[in-house]
Amino acid sequence: MRLRARIRPLLTSSLILALLFHLLAVPAPAEQIVSFLTEGSSEASSGADLQEGDSSQGQSGSGDGLTDFQRGWGIVKDRVQTGGRAYWDSAASGEQISSLSGFVYGLTDTMNPLGGGIDYGPLLGQREAYLQGRQTGDLTGTVENGVLLVTGAAGVIKQTPRALAAIPGALRATPAAIRGIPGALRAAPGAIKNTVGQAWTAIRGGQGAAAAQGAQQPNRIYSTRELLRRSAEPGPYHNFPSSFDDAIFSQGSRNVRSDYFNAPRQLMSNDSINYSLPGHLNGRAGTYEIFTRPSASGNTEVIWHRFFKPAK
Repeated sequence: MRLRARIRPLLTSSLILALLFHLLAVPAPAEQIVSFLTEGSSEASSGADLQEGDSSQGQSGSGDGLTDFQRGWGIVKDRVQTGGRAYWDSAASGEQISSLSGFVYGLTDTMNPLGGGIDYGPLLGQREAYLQGRQTGDLTGTVENGVLLVTGAAGVIKQTPRALAAIPGALRATPAAIRGIPGALRAAPGAIKNTVGQAWTAIRGGQGAAAAQGAQQPNRIYSTRELLRRSAEPGPYHNFPSSFDDAIFSQGSRNVRSDYFNAPRQLMSNDSINYSLPGHLNGRAGTYEIFTRPSASGNTEVIWHRFFKPAK
């Protein structure tokens, strides 16, 4: 228990630190890096000249401390402004959201024992940032797996004495269990027959329901517009749980707006299918909205609007 109590905060803090490092360590555009280094070189040379001037002034007793401070502060200010521009430019170009997408996939893929993770792919064409984020996610998932492995091993070691202590009682109960085997074998055929009959009835009914549901529900995917809206608005209105979607599609109202889209797209319909379902979010009443653009065949719907609209 003590080991688990120590490792659990380490597991949580390491995941949070890795995510923060990932969000902040976004590469700046190349031209800004070159500009930054060039400014740093010129500032360094001017700093060297300043030091030489200071030494000569110190010898002559004519140094100006206020001028030295102003020049030093100018160097720090230029570096802070250059770093800030690089951060916001990387956000606007899609590098940050692509890097976060790669991080999520790398982490979930590494920690999934069966393989496979949550993958939205690179957004806005930023594949390099996506791959960098994925490498960070892979490394973070490997560390988390190691922590979980150590915690599980400690639990096994702790429970071993209890398992050994229970062996005598299990041995004493074994003869009675052996004596009950003939009766269980005699009752087995009837139980198996009833179980098989019930299972077959359930399977036939389930196949009919699944076929009917599958014929009614198309394949739905999120659009890039919708994913960017989630990242731009971190509140709950654009980011309510994805588990709500099935209820909105199956229980909400369905309204088809014909020729809603003016710009035609290949293999896509111009209609918009609007799903809405009244409900509550964080104690506030409103309406859940999911709007989709169906394909020409109707087998696929692209989700372009997903929002909880509070009641006025």
